[in-house]
Amino acid sequence: MFRLNSKSGILFITFIVALSQHSALGVRLELFYWGDFHMENSSSEQTIDGVTRNVGGAAAFSGLLKSMRQKDMRTLTFDAGDQQVGHPFSTWTKGDTQIELLKLLKVDAFVPGNHEFDHGLRSLLHITESVKFDILLANVVRIEDNTTLFKPHVIYELDGLKVGVVGLIYQGFTHYAIRKGIVGLEATDPVVAAQQFVETFKDSVDLLIALSHSGWAQDSILANRVPELDIIIGGHSHTILQKPRIINTVMIAHAGSKGRYLGHMNLIIDTTANAIISFDAELIPVITDSIKADRKVEKLVKGFERRYALHLVPNLINLIKQFFLLLKKILLLLFAI
Repeated sequence: MFRLNSKSGILFITFIVALSQHSALGVRLELFYWGDFHMENSSSEQTIDGVTRNVGGAAAFSGLLKSMRQKDMRTLTFDAGDQQVGHPFSTWTKGDTQIELLKLLKVDAFVPGNHEFDHGLRSLLHITESVKFDILLANVVRIEDNTTLFKPHVIYELDGLKVGVVGLIYQGFTHYAIRKGIVGLEATDPVVAAQQFVETFKDSVDLLIALSHSGWAQDSILANRVPELDIIIGGHSHTILQKPRIINTVMIAHAGSKGRYLGHMNLIIDTTANAIISFDAELIPVITDSIKADRKVEKLVKGFERRYALHLVPNLINLIKQFFLLLKKILLLLFAI
């Protein structure tokens, strides 16, 4: 619930960056967010503001994120899902490369998108079993026992500030995921899951956030149906919101796709009223040539590429052999006729 202090007559306060975490108005929190990376670990040419530039790439993305993080600052970092798909070696790696990337990006919470299920539930659980960041998903359950696959929510306690985060995915994702990946699973209504989350924590935390892989349209419905939420960090629809949209007092933020933008938000929160009293947010273009690359991530990506090339060569040789065997059979049939 985006609530401004009506007693002081403030309708909208432009955020002024404070020198310390505590300001005269409240407590400061910094958020970083993105979604739908789709394995775009290398940069590509894109047109931004009418100029064609080299944009994105995991090393530049991580470099920008590292340069913006401040020590001794309350900070949370979110990924709104679909790290997988978008590159031919997705079918080979099953997404483990992207989990390694998220570890280096030091993400706090990740909600699986529909494409995280493409290689099957067993594969998803296997590649995520050793992660230390939070994987959140409240509205997908095992049919046999109604248990969730991952933690439904988490509460972050940041130097006196309590932030509750719930993970959600659109209910219809089961119709679009590869069928073998979702056998035995059921997606429930994300609105109901969000309402339960709000009812449980609205009186005990300072900020309520939904990390949602549902798309802009569904996030708008969620904001209308669950106005007690403060923020929805969304993905799936690849929507680019240069500034968050406020619907029914709920702030909705989307950062596009493929690592082209890093979402950044500064908040000042009244911990007495459990309300946001001011904010400032932007999408920062990841202009590859103007960012100092993260060497660890760069090394990781080059390792991905070498592994893929080593995997690709024998497959190409095998395909060529199969082609010539097929051609031989066709020629034999033709000459027999």
